[in-house]
Amino acid sequence: MIKINKTFLFVFLLTNIPFLYAYFYNDPNGLVSVDFSLSEAIVLHVLCTVFFLAGYFFTFLVSRKSYVNRCYTLRGPVFVVLMSLSVLGVFTSIWQIQQTLPIMDYFSSMLTGQAGAEVRDAYLLDSRSGGLPGYIKIFNNAPLAVFLFACAAVNYLNLDQASMRQMKRLLFFSFFFVVFKTFLSLDRITILALMLCYFDYGARKGFTFKQVSVLFFLLVIANILSMSRMQGYSVFDFVFMYMKLGLINLQLLLQVDYDYTFGFQTIFHFLTYVWPGVNDSLGIEFQDYKWFWNPALYFASYGYLDFGYFVLLLYAFLGALSAFFDTGVKRNNSKVLISLYFVFLYAVASLCTVPVIRGVEFVLAVLLASFFAIFLVKKV
Repeated sequence: MIKINKTFLFVFLLTNIPFLYAYFYNDPNGLVSVDFSLSEAIVLHVLCTVFFLAGYFFTFLVSRKSYVNRCYTLRGPVFVVLMSLSVLGVFTSIWQIQQTLPIMDYFSSMLTGQAGAEVRDAYLLDSRSGGLPGYIKIFNNAPLAVFLFACAAVNYLNLDQASMRQMKRLLFFSFFFVVFKTFLSLDRITILALMLCYFDYGARKGFTFKQVSVLFFLLVIANILSMSRMQGYSVFDFVFMYMKLGLINLQLLLQVDYDYTFGFQTIFHFLTYVWPGVNDSLGIEFQDYKWFWNPALYFASYGYLDFGYFVLLLYAFLGALSAFFDTGVKRNNSKVLISLYFVFLYAVASLCTVPVIRGVEFVLAVLLASFFAIFLVKKV
């Protein structure tokens, strides 16, 4: 059986290698065909990858922490609390859609394959246009935060038997809540988080028929969501088309002058969700650019908007952070670090498409996982 020890490194490479094919990809309708060179964008992408690897291997080689044999137990009604959060997330998702579209009409459109853009627009509707306030919509992402924490607890926390049974039950139920919420939002990137959890388990234990079957099931769901959002485009078409669009728009970005946004396109972008006027308050200008077809950007583009070519140092930092997780988590060094494992693995895997690190859902997952670890998990 195949086993993988450096999961963060492997996931980063696995999600970056397709860019090699994406450069030559032409979608069925020719939407991403260009007649200009992408050489500068490709060079910057390669350099970002090299700096990530440099940061990773430097940190990995100098890390000398030893394994700590700790055992943990759960305190309080953990299962009830976390299940309630998952239910709340589904409820707020339905509530958000109903602001513009009756939920029964939504289910009807899903059954006929006509959900697409109308449902997606209803789910993303901001409060100024009739949607729910951001402080309520943030809980739409609670089911995923609960699932990522439960998966980390089951796979990496050395729990006592009673606590492990609770976490396995929670993992089972939260999985279905996340899938249901995903069908409500038509958000394919969430499926990536689910696939990573099962991939990580197979990477450590060896891939079995069960793990491969679950991964295939999730891939089918992602394909259904893709087809519902854009007729005739499979999930693979979407992945390669987005990657090529990312390279095209990065190339266009490299050819214009602009003012840096100093982190508000990447690590501080979530503030624009909870505080829409933050850029005006701090005197930071989000400029308009002439994107190719749509503003499909990935982390290298957002990092370049923030810091110019210093984005390379940002990739080096992410590489170092990845090595920190690959070494520290598997050596049982911190319950908080373990609880955040899948949250950050999800973030690293999404760097090549829509980087979740920019979103409020990432911040919510970090806060909830840290809170769970500190207040609900205690050392025996």
